[in-house]
Amino acid sequence: MKFRYLFITILFFGALLFALLSLILEVSEETGKLSPEAAPAVADTAARPAPEAAPAIVQDAPVQTPATVTPPAENTPAGDLYNPQEWQAVRKKYAGIQPKEWSEKVSGTVQKVDVPPSNERILFLTFNVYTKNQPEVFDFLQQHNIKATFFLTGTWVRRNTGQAQKIGALPALFEVGNHGDRNIALSVNGAVAYERRGTGSLAAALDEVTAGAETIKKATGQTPRYVRSFFNYTDNVVVAALKEAGIKTVGVTVSADGGGLFGAEKIKNQILHAPHGAIILLSINPNYPNIFNGLKAAIEEIERQKLPVRFEHLVNFEPYFHYQ
Repeated sequence: MKFRYLFITILFFGALLFALLSLILEVSEETGKLSPEAAPAVADTAARPAPEAAPAIVQDAPVQTPATVTPPAENTPAGDLYNPQEWQAVRKKYAGIQPKEWSEKVSGTVQKVDVPPSNERILFLTFNVYTKNQPEVFDFLQQHNIKATFFLTGTWVRRNTGQAQKIGALPALFEVGNHGDRNIALSVNGAVAYERRGTGSLAAALDEVTAGAETIKKATGQTPRYVRSFFNYTDNVVVAALKEAGIKTVGVTVSADGGGLFGAEKIKNQILHAPHGAIILLSINPNYPNIFNGLKAAIEEIERQKLPVRFEHLVNFEPYFHYQ
């Protein structure tokens, strides 16, 4: 009899222990999984997307005094931003200085635009255009009269000269930025971003920018005054040198496609919920149709609901740039 009770007791505690171990394993497996937000980005956009939670879409913005900004006479910079003598002086001044920062948000980068309160929500739609073409994106934006800034690589322009010329022929809609000649992270010492080594010296970094600008200007007729490098990675020395040469390094407020990982519905919501003055980042990449579908859905929603949203060019709001 005693053995039977002992046996039952052992079985009871054994079952209890097994259940406890199973629960611990289940919890550890769940916490160890990578969410889409934690996974590395695939497309060339910022790899750290905004939080899932977002405020409600602004339907009736409070009527306030709109921002008064006098845009330049032309959508191109005055003077020669790429004067060889000036760039040579910058090279000498910053040569040998070691960087203290290496990230997507180093000191001196433009992260958002502090647009004054307005009766409209002003947003800046920017695209990284680095290897592949997707004409339907450009056509859609033109048809809906949406202003946008395209950060082009020299590689892309050489492969898609006709498309680049079309962009340049519409300066009232399309502003051009510089994504470098070969889409390389800008570094003075060969720092690595996403397993890809950046430029190995200040001279190489500046050459990457100037070579890209020359190709872009030749095809589009526009001189790019803004730079955005591979996955937005730069160091503070390159950013300071570029700024002294008159070129601003532009980052991102909202990575709307999460590196291509977000679905169309989330991309739409990222755009619709972007705050006043946000620099929105998307990629031109037909391998990720969710990006274009999300953009298209957002623009159509804005038009359907007549939301007080206006897309603008960066060049018209430079006085309000917010630097890291």
